Amino acid sequence: MNLWLLAGVLAVTASSFPGQDRIRVGAWNIETLGSPDSRDYLRKSPSNGYGVPRDPAELAEQIEVLRLDVLALSEIDDTDAREGSMTNRVLDEAFRILNRRAGNDWEYRLFPKRIRRYSSQHTGLAWNRRRIRAVGRRFRVPVADVTSRRYFEWDRHPHAMKFTRGSGRTDFVVIPIHMKAGRNNAAVKQRRSEAEALVRELSEIQEHFQDQDIILIGDFNMHRRSEPAGRVYRRKGGLFDLNYSDRSTHIADLPFDRCYIPRAQRENEFAGVTEVRIIAPAAGERRRFRREFSDHWPIVLEFAELADDD
Repeated sequence: MNLWLLAGVLAVTASSFPGQDRIRVGAWNIETLGSPDSRDYLRKSPSNGYGVPRDPAELAEQIEVLRLDVLALSEIDDTDAREGSMTNRVLDEAFRILNRRAGNDWEYRLFPKRIRRYSSQHTGLAWNRRRIRAVGRRFRVPVADVTSRRYFEWDRHPHAMKFTRGSGRTDFVVIPIHMKAGRNNAAVKQRRSEAEALVRELSEIQEHFQDQDIILIGDFNMHRRSEPAGRVYRRKGGLFDLNYSDRSTHIADLPFDRCYIPRAQRENEFAGVTEVRIIAPAAGERRRFRREFSDHWPIVLEFAELADDD
């Protein structure tokens, strides 16, 4: 992707982030990054029409212009083939490029799926250690595995990590989300079951981290906020949907990507937050963005840094 297109697509958002006292948590489904079945596999021909291999330098540009503290990742493949280690060669190179630039010291973690030996479509978290610090280890949320004989709950098993700006300063927990995809009735029911399972564990997550400030962010695969899963998050979970207006986050004009925060914390840690930012390419560049990067647009939650309230 040429630099002029980068400027037209995303760089305009940098001016909308005032000051350095803001915290920015983003999410991006980077569409089967590194998958043997996708554009990034070395034997895949770029002439097949699906897309071209993601260029790590251009991916680094896209991430940098978002000016994030934390990035929730989805559809990232484990490409290193080493037992006990999960890394992605495209991300490795992208972050190496970023970390050669001032103000960057990125690290990332990928999280195992329900079946741990599977290497495709992992979620994960990346964070800039110049801006934020990870607290402790990841927490594998203890959701149930089997909901019926027909399907499994949370194939992309949810994990949580806590981050802080420092002692007595803002801290929060991030859970990258990638729910079941599909429009049919079975998929809708599975998403509802996934939401119910996760909501049941919210108090356990808060207790584990000793923190009330939980951010659920990523690809919820819901076609509208009124889906049963959305009602579960809002009504049973007490969560506020920051894409409640169903703004499109996808090439097919669908509102898949969302962010939920505790409704009770909108007067504290997330004071004044009303919606998540959707960093969409210009209308005329969306097909090119999809071909060279992803079918999803990045989203960004921005909130003020305050003294820790819990």
